[in-house]
Amino acid sequence: APARRAATPPPDTVAGPPLSPRRAFVYSALLPGFGQAKLQRYNAGALFVAVEMASIAMAAKSRTDLRQAERLYRDSIVVGYAPPDTAGVIVPRFQQCRTAADGATPCPVTQARVRARRVHYEDWLAAVLFNHLFAGADAFVAAQLWDLPTQVSASPDGRGVTVAARIAF
Repeated sequence: APARRAATPPPDTVAGPPLSPRRAFVYSALLPGFGQAKLQRYNAGALFVAVEMASIAMAAKSRTDLRQAERLYRDSIVVGYAPPDTAGVIVPRFQQCRTAADGATPCPVTQARVRARRVHYEDWLAAVLFNHLFAGADAFVAAQLWDLPTQVSASPDGRGVTVAARIAF
């Protein structure tokens, strides 16, 4: 008698997500937009990449401003001249900006300006970090809900954007 084969169940017709939620989080937390691209959410990925590039560019500019403020703060300025010596050389008198306490000395950069530049730089670094974490969280949620049907749509029309939502009663 021929051997009886066990009936094999039909293959699952619902495909699994392209990434596990954990892997999607890691991908996007390390490289914002990458997890979204793997999940075929190209617009969301492009948004995270754009925010990342803008934040890095502004952090670099803020770092340049901070370095310039620190350099100018350590600089010295001419506050007067000594009478000429016997050889006829006029000797300028310098004063460090950070020690200039009188209001008459024009100091281009104060300690408050250096602190403000440092805070501005740190804010842009925080924006970069936030973008990484938010992109990771977005990819994690997108991987969890990858097969959920779209209930809300937006489409451009002649005067703006039309937003439509489908609600079942």
